[in-house]
Amino acid sequence: MALQKRTSVTITSIPEQLHYRAGILAMGSCFAEHMGEALSIRKFRVVQNPFGILFNPASIARALDRMLTGEVYGASDLRANDGLWYSFDHHGRFAHPDQQTALQQINRALATGRRMLLQGEWLLLTLGTAHIWRQKENLDMVTNCHRFPNSLFQRERLPVDAMADALAGAIDRCRGANSGLKVILTVSPVRYTRDGLVDSQRSKAALILAAEELEQRFPFVHYFPAYELVTDELRDYAFFDRAGTHPNADAVAFVWEKLTDAWLEPETRAAMQRVAAIQRAAAHRPHHPASESHQAFLRKQLQEVVELERELPFLDFTEEKRRFEERWVE
Repeated sequence: MALQKRTSVTITSIPEQLHYRAGILAMGSCFAEHMGEALSIRKFRVVQNPFGILFNPASIARALDRMLTGEVYGASDLRANDGLWYSFDHHGRFAHPDQQTALQQINRALATGRRMLLQGEWLLLTLGTAHIWRQKENLDMVTNCHRFPNSLFQRERLPVDAMADALAGAIDRCRGANSGLKVILTVSPVRYTRDGLVDSQRSKAALILAAEELEQRFPFVHYFPAYELVTDELRDYAFFDRAGTHPNADAVAFVWEKLTDAWLEPETRAAMQRVAAIQRAAAHRPHHPASESHQAFLRKQLQEVVELERELPFLDFTEEKRRFEERWVE
């Protein structure tokens, strides 16, 4: 009997598939940014992590609620440390030496995320860990400890029902504000090895069970098995970075291919191939740009852009047209 070298993960179909017309809000761990970037590159209308990377379901739920209310952040919401102003609700990429600049960045991203949450069609949530950090002085949860002393915080793992309840409440409120919103849940395949692989696996198991609970509660919540695809179907350190913790570009591409094959409309997949062809053509650098053959090539590409813009007027080809036109010879 031949050795089975790969175990396939079954991906359940969903009633409504993703398409170019839909707006998408991607939130969660760094794997959400990988998927958000893959969508953005292919010209989907996507907003990625308006609070920065969020690792746990409770932080994601709190961020969703803050976007729903639209309550802006003020000076009292920031803390100073080592010459920078930080928000405990945000990733460190929002930190800034100037307090007002930090607040402007935070509130601009809040407004952008709120618009997509209220007007978009899909919410893509990637859960990274079941662990949270709290400030010891008041037990308030922090999304990120930044570079404050560890002695100020305590760590705990949330139980499955607490994570499910937190996200269920936020999702229900989001659905109340945007009745057409649908949710894709994934669990990040990134290994968190700080406390060992056993602890990391327990955390992932809790997230998977919480995701199952949410899928059972809401018919518009769908689980995509990104974690299982990387850790079970690929099952090889060749698909991770040198530290063996983060999926590499090949793994991300594999998950993206599985997602598009299973959950994208056929018409969108076809349009995506045309978009990719235009992008490749725009990136091409010819040896003889003034040649008749290349000028004909440019005319063909610009005509394809015009046709795609007519069919999908919400796609933006500004950069590609600029690149074609700068090689145009009158």
